Amino acid sequence: MSLSLNQAAYFAEIIRGGLAKLRYTQIEAAEALALTTWQRFRLIVFPQVMYMVTPALMGQTTQLIKSTPVVSVIGLKELTGMGRAVVVSTHRPLLCFAWVAVFYFITCFALQIVAKQTEKINLRIMRGTGG
Repeated sequence: MSLSLNQAAYFAEIIRGGLAKLRYTQIEAAEALALTTWQRFRLIVFPQVMYMVTPALMGQTTQLIKSTPVVSVIGLKELTGMGRAVVVSTHRPLLCFAWVAVFYFITCFALQIVAKQTEKINLRIMRGTGG
């Protein structure tokens, strides 16, 4: 719970920064098109902010995944803690922790790929060459 609340604050700050970076002229243009508040958010604000903040959100998510083994110290069960439980029952620590490491690597690597692809799309949009 405390890890979730801590990370929620970081995620909120990342999104707040993305909203602050959005140009007000975009919202004025949407108002000129007579879009409702919900349409402005859904069609103009949300896509642009998500393009801007997705790399940072992916980086923070990777940080969250890497920091979860710390909570096993205080007794909560997570991937590393479950690996320890499997080691106790199977007596194969190398195999168990190798699978845990592979899972962590695959998860973090996939998040990094998503972040890089989103960043490339974001750069193309900001340069005006399309998405």
